[in-house]
Amino acid sequence: VAVVKMTKPERCILRVYYPTSFGTQVSIRGSGGALSWDKGTPATYRTDQADSSHGWWELEVDVSGSRVEFKPLLNDDVWCKGSNYITPTDKSSFDVYPFFFSEQGTIDHVHDYYSHILNNARTINIYLPPSYNENTYKRYPVLFMNDGHNLFESAGSYNGTHWHIADTMNWLCSCSAIQETIIVGVVPVSRVNEYLPTQMTHHMFGTGGGDAHKYFQFLLDELRPYLVDTYRTHRPLDHVGIAGSSFGGACALYGFLAFPDNFTVCGAYSPSLLWDGRLFFRLVHDDHHVRPGSARLYIDNGHPGDGFTTVGEMNELIWRKIHDEAWLGNLQYLRQTGWNQNHNEDAWAKRSPRALIHLLHDYNRVPWGMDDV
Repeated sequence: VAVVKMTKPERCILRVYYPTSFGTQVSIRGSGGALSWDKGTPATYRTDQADSSHGWWELEVDVSGSRVEFKPLLNDDVWCKGSNYITPTDKSSFDVYPFFFSEQGTIDHVHDYYSHILNNARTINIYLPPSYNENTYKRYPVLFMNDGHNLFESAGSYNGTHWHIADTMNWLCSCSAIQETIIVGVVPVSRVNEYLPTQMTHHMFGTGGGDAHKYFQFLLDELRPYLVDTYRTHRPLDHVGIAGSSFGGACALYGFLAFPDNFTVCGAYSPSLLWDGRLFFRLVHDDHHVRPGSARLYIDNGHPGDGFTTVGEMNELIWRKIHDEAWLGNLQYLRQTGWNQNHNEDAWAKRSPRALIHLLHDYNRVPWGMDDV
């Protein structure tokens, strides 16, 4: 077997993509690569001959000694938001999409979005990250979240309580702890039917379930194309994330297992794992998919109740599969327990910072201000 030795690049071209106005200069400050934190090095403006409307600023630095930390500035005066960028170890170029003025994301409400697959209409609440309206060159990954009425605002949420996802995302983006991500909050029409893959009669909810597979076809085949056409998502948007709580958490886990080529990120908050005779244990036990790249899986629960024992059993099953089968290849897995936390929106809001850092972590930034997570 031939062993290919990776050669570490000695130079790295930094490319800064940002829509600057006439007379504006981008400079770069940093440590290493002959950069300084005291005075910026001017970058050179470049354009593509095929498309001169989207230029970029470029600077080549020496990375032979160590990785270079840096930040772009406008006119060597206005620093970009967030923490320092850090050059990759295996690439000779590095593209960044900074923003300099925005601090808050925005929320779009799409009402009466009709699904031909499910034959119903619903509201979609969409969080756009802080840089979205400022850096129009940037494109974003997408995380679908179930129970979209409970994520961003008190109005319309269960018991008037919500997850504060917009506030949490704004904070984590300001700390550069995560990739800026479009969060798509999908409001359910029928939670039990749409979130659970099999039909059964439950002592609390009656007869229901069975439409989860169709629900994920709706997300992938109807809603995803709409997002690509309407917003600046990654293109192609082959890989997306899914997260939810309770039945919505079990639903997220089902989608992660049933659609391995599409859902590479999964957050299952307090998942209802005992549906249909421990169906989800059987699904995990029987899953042998090989996923593209690196998948990320997050599962949590409260304590002392909130499925602490059941999620503990699932945690043991997952670790056995990782150890015995190298399950899902390069899987990044995290379980979190919220001590003295119950099965409700307040608890899921408290656990969301750590969950989102795991699911959306940005390996090209040096996060700061994370002492409270």
